[in-house]
Amino acid sequence: MLLYDASNEASEATSSAPLADLRAALAEETVDVADHDGRIIRVNRRDWLEKVLMPNLRAARGDLEHLYELLVGAVVDGFAGDVIEHAKFLAKHDATPPRGVALLGAVFLASGRVNDAHRELMNGLELHGEDALLLCNLARVFDAREDRPRTDATLWRSLTLDPNLDFAFAWFLDRAADSGQDGSIREACERVAALPGSWRARVVLAGAALRANNATGASRLHDEALLCAPKPVPSDLLLQMSGNLGKAGLLQELVDRVGPRFDARFHNFFIGANLMKAYLTVGQYDDAQRVFDALCKEDRPDWEEHLEEWRGALGSLRPGAAQA
Repeated sequence: MLLYDASNEASEATSSAPLADLRAALAEETVDVADHDGRIIRVNRRDWLEKVLMPNLRAARGDLEHLYELLVGAVVDGFAGDVIEHAKFLAKHDATPPRGVALLGAVFLASGRVNDAHRELMNGLELHGEDALLLCNLARVFDAREDRPRTDATLWRSLTLDPNLDFAFAWFLDRAADSGQDGSIREACERVAALPGSWRARVVLAGAALRANNATGASRLHDEALLCAPKPVPSDLLLQMSGNLGKAGLLQELVDRVGPRFDARFHNFFIGANLMKAYLTVGQYDDAQRVFDALCKEDRPDWEEHLEEWRGALGSLRPGAAQA
């Protein structure tokens, strides 16, 4: 049972980070996929490509959101070279044109076609104007060409347009860490936090403040992050905040901040798990049950195993409370 997790690994992919995941195609002969019940199974890569992925891509041309999700997964799973024509279709028809072009650039780059990626991304910027995702992926092109000055300048420009673009932010911190200088990551985080609307960097700084036993500073940074964030509050923000507060033992602050903002329709399971754990620890059993019931109503097969664990936990603490 995952409790008080502050890592991004636990969060469900709801953002643009996979678009810039430009790793080379996987060498393994199998791929891990989820079945209808959310269970992970391993299948032959070629069979998956020919019998599942390609038919699904063709069928999804009438549902561009689904097509986008399938293409993102294809890039992450190492099938970029096989889905170029579908990525071109999305780039031409996507209701959010910069997103479609950014994905096409990512597909080309993951396929080793650096010049094609550069051309498509530059054309996208000319047609649609500056866009954080387009610029982030263009920075990856410069990185592939080992042009560090243009990589750094383009990545920073991407962050000035959207300081909360998760991959761009994480990459910016990674590049700061590569410098090997003391305090470089904190300085990089503070630089991003100073940008208008920046909530992601503030949450990271709040976590650092809590680890330094500076609860007052963390509280201020959390308040600022929530003021900057859109509504509903992003899952990444609530997951990091709930995880950091839980690990610091600030459970009442956790329930006061996260409880009113959590919505099972929009947020991932692990935020609910952190919230339920905190409610139970401070003795608010009815509130823990309310969160559990809300999670059950979403009918998510991929959550069912976790829900079964919580059904047992709630039932053992309060008999008959977890019959949903």
